[in-house]
Amino acid sequence: MRGLEERKGDRRSPLQRNRLPSTLMSMDTLQAGIAEPPYSTLPDAEIVRRIQAGDRALFEILMRRHNQRVYRAARAIVSDETEVEDVMQQAYINAFTHLHQFQERSQFSTWLTRIALNEAFGRRRKTRPAEDAEQIMDTITWVQTVVQTFILLLVITTVSLNCMQRLALPRYARLTK
Repeated sequence: MRGLEERKGDRRSPLQRNRLPSTLMSMDTLQAGIAEPPYSTLPDAEIVRRIQAGDRALFEILMRRHNQRVYRAARAIVSDETEVEDVMQQAYINAFTHLHQFQERSQFSTWLTRIALNEAFGRRRKTRPAEDAEQIMDTITWVQTVVQTFILLLVITTVSLNCMQRLALPRYARLTK
């Protein structure tokens, strides 16, 4: 029979479970089943207050709770998967760093999503000039090809007319005399 702390499909004892490394923000991760009271049931505003009071490890709950929303918002703006991950990571760092500026005028999820969107728009602005320059170069190359083709046709037409004038006109003139 399985113990209460053992999860379905997990045959290792709690001591053998691999512990996740600490995050970039140098905070410890929460271990399931150890934290009392159950923080996952607390509203965002209460978790934010506790983080501001010094319980930094609770930020992980907010990250897990809003990860899908932040991902979808970033993915709507930035198309590259690695860039989306970078946007999300920077958004979480910015949110954690500026958590003291969070005022409960809106929900935490709205505030966090706005941070992610701002980061995504900023990254898209930085990469867009390169994309625009590439498109401009493609257009210039196309125009150059069209102009070169036009010039070649003009030269061929001019040479053809000159040849016709030199060859055909003297014969025609002789015939009409």
